[in-house]
Amino acid sequence: MKEKIKQSVILKSISYILIPILIALLIICIAYTIYVSDEENEVWEKSSYIETGNFGRIYQNKVQTIINRIKYLYDNNLIWQETGNIIYSPDYTDKIVKDDTTIFYHGSWDSSLKFLLVNKNTAYTNYDLSKNTSDIEKIKGQIINHMKQYWCFNQETKQVNTNIRNDLLTDIEYTDFYSNIENSGYDIYTYLESEGDSIQFYKFAFETAKKLGWTPTILIPVFVAITIILIVYLLISIGHKKQKEGIYLSTIDKCPIEIIIFSIIFILWLAMCIIQEASYGDFPSLYYLIVSLSIYIVLYIIMAIATTIVIKKIKTKTLIKSSIIYKISKKIFNIFKFVISNIDLNIKVIASFIGFVLISMMLANLPDMGIIFLMFFWFFVLYYILVKVNQFRHVKKVTKHIYEGNVEEKIDESLVKGELKDLSIYINDIAGGFSNAIEQSLKSERLKTELITNVSHDIKTPLTSIINYVDLLKQEKIENEKVNEYIKVLDNKSQRLKKLTEDLIEASKASSGNIKLTIETINLQELIKQSIGEFEDKFKEKNLEIIMALPKENINIKADSKYMYRIVENLYSNIYKYSAENSRVYIDVRTTDGEVTITLKNISKDRLNISVDELMERFIRGDKSRNTEGSGLGLSITRSLVDLQNGKFNIQVDGDLFKVELVFPKSK
Repeated sequence: MKEKIKQSVILKSISYILIPILIALLIICIAYTIYVSDEENEVWEKSSYIETGNFGRIYQNKVQTIINRIKYLYDNNLIWQETGNIIYSPDYTDKIVKDDTTIFYHGSWDSSLKFLLVNKNTAYTNYDLSKNTSDIEKIKGQIINHMKQYWCFNQETKQVNTNIRNDLLTDIEYTDFYSNIENSGYDIYTYLESEGDSIQFYKFAFETAKKLGWTPTILIPVFVAITIILIVYLLISIGHKKQKEGIYLSTIDKCPIEIIIFSIIFILWLAMCIIQEASYGDFPSLYYLIVSLSIYIVLYIIMAIATTIVIKKIKTKTLIKSSIIYKISKKIFNIFKFVISNIDLNIKVIASFIGFVLISMMLANLPDMGIIFLMFFWFFVLYYILVKVNQFRHVKKVTKHIYEGNVEEKIDESLVKGELKDLSIYINDIAGGFSNAIEQSLKSERLKTELITNVSHDIKTPLTSIINYVDLLKQEKIENEKVNEYIKVLDNKSQRLKKLTEDLIEASKASSGNIKLTIETINLQELIKQSIGEFEDKFKEKNLEIIMALPKENINIKADSKYMYRIVENLYSNIYKYSAENSRVYIDVRTTDGEVTITLKNISKDRLNISVDELMERFIRGDKSRNTEGSGLGLSITRSLVDLQNGKFNIQVDGDLFKVELVFPKSK
């Protein structure tokens, strides 16, 4: 369902159409809100737009513009049509002499405002009646008696005569506008023949505000929310197309980003020129609005296309890679890299140092901003060095982990550059070789363990039958001593083979960790004393003196009682088998730094002509002649069981002294 929504052409089209409409509505609502906020008192208090200060200011500006233009044209030798003392000009012409060349500038009056400016006996006007009469008073009467909205100013009386209800046009005595028209020397007679674009626009805004109140302001967050939702939807869905996996790129989407940016800048410049050209005249004119709207639509279409292309490039991670600058830079960099890669590292360092010194000297000798550029350059070099140091730290950290045995960890080659990247590749390859070797070793060990377990189980079934038949033979009353001797040998060897098979299975489980432990708190003194009691008869048989040094306070450890007993049993059994008769056995327990250490020492009856590492291997015993009982698996099983319970197992051999050390975490 999500994919269908992202791929829907209809939803995308609706979004593309609604977004410019919503943005335009937002701009209108915001402009409306600003207008209402600025003109709030007049909008609610005035009954019509003519009474507002905005209308008064526009009217004053129109009158002031006429006065200024009359003065300018008079000072520049105007060519006008004269009828008696009346100078009529629906249009005007500026004549300026420059370098003995006469240049004419043509222009038009504000067609919405008709005027009559009287200076002594001369009048200036754009009123059509003046073409047929030279009577100034007649024109005055026409303006005052027949026009709906007139405004007049008399220089002699300094009085305003108007039928327009507007404070800015009636009470002007203490304003800048009053000073300007008073100093102009003209009697002024004006009336609005038409409202003009600007008055119509603000009148429309005023009347709209009267009707709508604050409703458009309330709609602003609604339009913003809908616009954001549509934009987010387009951002997510852009690039997805039906029957196409991933982000779909068309031919235009492969256009370099520089061309897109240049096109946008050019179109924006062209739009500004057109808007500026269209803005001359009475603002805001209908022509200006139509041009602005057309440019807005064109700009939106172009920006939508450009934004779509950029977003697709970002999603496919080709925004930079598809640029012309990037491609050229990459080629230059590859050439530079090829040259640099074939240069000795020492030469690179020396060349870099010389380059640093030369650039620093050049920047230091630059005027004005040279020192600032030098400081920026030094900070850049420092930053580059710190980046290289951090890359080296990353390589060192991962290499240390590999050294500590974590061969699965790899150096992220994307985080390093240059020589360090080459070094990272070498280290990763070495770590990969170690990992493969360890994996093969573990696989071989696992196969070996499985083989031992399977063979042991296969041997156990016929061995049980042999032991049972030997027991049956022992129950028979056989008088032949020779046969009885054979039965005894069979019994001893079958029992030994049974013990070996059991030890093999247990060793296999212990080494592979295939043992379920029940961890609990164990009183170590009780465990040692209880196990000593069970081996007491065997130790007396060889006249072994047990010397124990146990702490007075109770010492507890977290371990499995069953397998802890098996550990101690294996060690005692080892002592019984290999200790010299009439010797001493030392058992010490001590605590240090939250750990409990159990030490067992005994004197071997035979010379220990074997190393500690060999003793820890399976099927190895202290006597290489193999003339004693035992499978050679006891110590291996013991070490595996200790390791499984988070303990440490150490052996030391010093002459005939055999020492075993067990270390476990202390428990409360």
